[in-house]
This record gives sequence, C-alpha cells and structure tokens, in this order.
Amino acid sequence: MVSELDYAIVHAVQLSPRVPWTQVAASLGMSERVVARRWDRLVEAGEAWVAPAPGPASEAYCAAFALVRCQPGERLAVADRLAELPEVASIDVTVGDWDLQLDLVARSLDALGESLIHRLEHTAGLQRVETALGSRVYREGSKWELQSLDPEQMRA
Repeated sequence: MVSELDYAIVHAVQLSPRVPWTQVAASLGMSERVVARRWDRLVEAGEAWVAPAPGPASEAYCAAFALVRCQPGERLAVADRLAELPEVASIDVTVGDWDLQLDLVARSLDALGESLIHRLEHTAGLQRVETALGSRVYREGSKWELQSLDPEQMRA
C-alpha cells in the first residue's frame, strides 16, 4: 500500500528526477536511508519509476490517438495484443462507447500510418478503430504532479 510519505517521495522525484536522497530526506524530516529504502520498494513493486521521453518541443516523433471497440469478451485479449506493437505508448481501458484508448507514437507520419494500416487495424478481436492525429503538444503527462509536498517542502 502506498502511503502519504511514499507519495511525497514520488512528488520530490517528479520535481527533480536526480535529486539526492539527502535533500529529499531533509525536506521530509526523515533519514536518507528510510527515503532510499522506500523508493526502492516503490520501484520493485512497479508503483514508481523514472523514464526519459522526448519533450513536447521535439520533432523526433509523430503522435496519434486511437479509440478502439472490441468484439464482445475480447477487450483484455485485444489490449494484450496491442501492447506488443512498438508504436503503442499507452493503453487505457475505458467505459462508454469505446473499450480502449491508445496513445501511439512513431518516428514519422509514414511509420505511424504503416502501424495503423498494417498492424493495428488487423488485430484479432478488434471491431472498430477511430484515430486522430496529434498536431501539436500543449501539455504532456510528465508535467502532472502529485501535489503531495507543501510549498516549504518543495523549496527544501
């Protein structure tokens, strides 16, 4: 179970991914050893991680979003199959008219089209796909923060 202290540690790493544990520990009033152990436990449990990604100003990729309707009873199997495609950055199970929402990323529009036409749309169990091409990133997910640290802790 993730605690408020764990969320505070994750928030500190969100603000500065290379922050020294001594600095995080001081801001939270904990020992460096406790903070480091808690982070290691979060990483081992798959509850936190640090990963590099191209920034929103990068022109090194092309993005699209797909809404997917699956054949009845096939939602999770389709999600598993789609997760194998290298262009699929994330998959969310949804409620409503669509079963899945995909974020797709490729190095070029041609590569993205190739993925959509030849791989995504021919996935077994898929009933319908609706796609939208991303034309400009205004805000991306790495800017979201937990809001677990108070202003004083964020300054420390």
